[in-house]
Amino acid sequence: MFKKIVILLALVAFGSCQLGGLQPGAVDDAAWEIAKWSTSQLSQYTSSQGEHVVKNIRDLTTQTVAGVIYRFTLDVSVVEPTGTMSFSCRIAVFDQPWTQTRGFLSTEPPKCVRL
Repeated sequence: MFKKIVILLALVAFGSCQLGGLQPGAVDDAAWEIAKWSTSQLSQYTSSQGEHVVKNIRDLTTQTVAGVIYRFTLDVSVVEPTGTMSFSCRIAVFDQPWTQTRGFLSTEPPKCVRL
């Protein structure tokens, strides 16, 4: 009986893990680092050359696959000489710190909409 309970608990614990699956992400220091890196790369997607500043990180998910894929929405302000513009950008970044590899997913390039 004890053996069956142990096996059942192990199956329940394993079943709750989603190896390689999307997980809700915490907006922690790592997420802010990825968001700040992303804003430094966004000018070609916003068609704005001004300074891009992160205002908010929303809808963050992570997926661990030989590194981490971060998917999130950024609220970004762009400071131009003529004024400030706001954008909402949907972004997917692959990060592999041990090889110093970081970049936007080629299959999911950033999509920015002016607000």
